[in-house]
Amino acid sequence: MPSRLRDVDLENSLANPNSSGETPYAEKVRRILVVLLGSAVAALSSVIVGEYELVGATPYLAGAILGGLLGELFLGLGRWRGVVPGAIAAVLAAGSMYWSGRVNSNFGIDPYPAGAYIGAGVASLVALVRVWRASRH
Repeated sequence: MPSRLRDVDLENSLANPNSSGETPYAEKVRRILVVLLGSAVAALSSVIVGEYELVGATPYLAGAILGGLLGELFLGLGRWRGVVPGAIAAVLAAGSMYWSGRVNSNFGIDPYPAGAYIGAGVASLVALVRVWRASRH
């Protein structure tokens, strides 16, 4: 019996699209996929940014670009706005910058660059503000 209820709920969700014309099921799948894609982008960018010295303006620029990229990913592909996706994008962006510092320090052999902390703060702030502010307009 529970499986029939689940089938009925799935049929109802597929039959009743929301205001954007998308079904609730498709919206949930889109959100899951954008989080997975955002994680992959954050992992790849941390390796790329980690190859550069995080001194001077580099951490500020890398953090702003990374935060903006992840924010736009959530807004454009995920069509997901608000505080929750902003927080997820901010955590991914900050984690990416922290990991780039780890890559930059040769995984603990060299000193950890202070610029990675600065870049993480900038990246998380840009991602959070970009996604959250889009929900207010």
